[in-house]
Amino acid sequence: KNFPDAKGYADIFEFSGTGYKGRVDIITGGFPCQPFSHAGERNGSDDERYLWPEMLRVVTEIQPRWIVAENVYGLLTIDNGFTVESICSDLESAGYERPIILDTSSDAFGLSTMERHIWIISEATSQRRERSQKEQDQDNRNERKFSGTDTGIINRWDIRTTKFCGVGERVSSRLDKGQRERIKQLGNAIPPYVAYQIFQTINQC
Repeated sequence: KNFPDAKGYADIFEFSGTGYKGRVDIITGGFPCQPFSHAGERNGSDDERYLWPEMLRVVTEIQPRWIVAENVYGLLTIDNGFTVESICSDLESAGYERPIILDTSSDAFGLSTMERHIWIISEATSQRRERSQKEQDQDNRNERKFSGTDTGIINRWDIRTTKFCGVGERVSSRLDKGQRERIKQLGNAIPPYVAYQIFQTINQC
């Protein structure tokens, strides 16, 4: 909706980020929470839906400046904290600073336990940024040499908003019989203003 010209990819297992190396400022994603959620069996990395390794692969292929990952609070407690520590170590090994972990139930956000999510935020180290810039400058020179044109920024992520109101907002909800069920299905969805504050802060860096 917001980026109609952005290319979409249906399956992360079939996606290679090498073509976007150095051209993306931020990779953000809520890798599946089912392996960690208290509402499930909490099988962690043994769950087939554990896709952090694939997100990490994309990060290492693209080498963005920022990583912003989101998940449920259960990620902090599963395996006595070993899983989230492994994720932080993975990012550090990939050339990123020790991640900041935000807990949205803290005083800074004031959300209820039901709305509790965590955000893992990390910036590339200065050495990684310098190396990525040099590599991208060389890639740009190569592309200009063979195509005769400058390369632009490729917008990688196709952002979609969740529409749960089936009719215009000026129409009474009583005329939209399915609205209540659709709102229930949102569950403890991410409050957009939390993400807004995070990205607003990044934008000022």
